[in-house]
Order: sequence, then C-alpha cells, then structure tokens
Amino acid sequence: MCYTDADLTGGRCVLIGSEATGLSERALSLVDIAIKIPMERGVESLNAAVAGGVTLYEAWRQRRVIA
Repeated sequence: MCYTDADLTGGRCVLIGSEATGLSERALSLVDIAIKIPMERGVESLNAAVAGGVTLYEAWRQRRVIA
C-alpha cells in the first residue's frame, strides 16, 4: 500500500527495515499494514532514515488535517 493511502491517524508503531534486507520475517508477521514509498524508475532505494522521515511526516500531515 502506498504510504499516502495508509491510515496513519491512530496510534501506530512504525518499523523501518534496513535498505539491504528490509524487515525480518518475524517483524513482518507482527504488522497490520505494510506501506511503500513509490520511487522513480532507476532509483535503487531510499535511505532508511529518509524513509522514516517521509512516513512520520505523512502521519503528522494526516493528523493535522483531522485536528
């Protein structure tokens, strides 16, 4: 699911996988939703810190619109 389509307005725990391997199978078994950040063709990956920042900003944006 695209990160902008995910409902990030409630209480959430955000897990960020490593750039090389993502989340472990154990961590994936615990998630309610998995989100992705779409990238342009030819872009290999996002830095994990940047991906976390984008996700947390989207959560803030969604919560700000509701408030």
